[in-house]
Amino acid sequence: MTSPSVSIPGPGHGDVLRAPHLRPRRRSTSWPRPSRSRLRDARKWRGAGDEEAAAWTWGIARHQLSRWYRRGAVERRALARLGVERRELTDPEYERIVELGGLAEARGRVAARLAQLSDEQREALRLRVVESAAYEEVAAVLRISEQTARARVSRALRALAGELEHEEVSAGA
Repeated sequence: MTSPSVSIPGPGHGDVLRAPHLRPRRRSTSWPRPSRSRLRDARKWRGAGDEEAAAWTWGIARHQLSRWYRRGAVERRALARLGVERRELTDPEYERIVELGGLAEARGRVAARLAQLSDEQREALRLRVVESAAYEEVAAVLRISEQTARARVSRALRALAGELEHEEVSAGA
């Protein structure tokens, strides 16, 4: 039996809302006929525009996040009942994970690529990514418009991604 598709009247949301991970899944196809038809009707998008589609998507995301937190709480309670304690990593264990993950090498490659960026791009990227500053704050610190701050951060990220991807492709060849 094929799964009913989700039809979205507004532009731009159709592909996102048709994603397989957002479709409800059936656990069994042996339900009585009325239940299947009600489920099929419940799956249909009934919104009228982009705002309602966005609200619907946020509702799904909120539900998924809530479920993730609940599952984590259940897991923590189960571990507590079993007497299993979660321990923190020691410094040598953490360093071993960094070593195995190649993070030191990746850090060096990123630092080398950062050095190739212009001073303006590097500073905008530092403020936005490292300091987690809002674009308004980045613009105020650099004494530029918010749009210019967005453009600098975007160009810096694209330059970093392009260089690192090019490096990975040439290393794999």
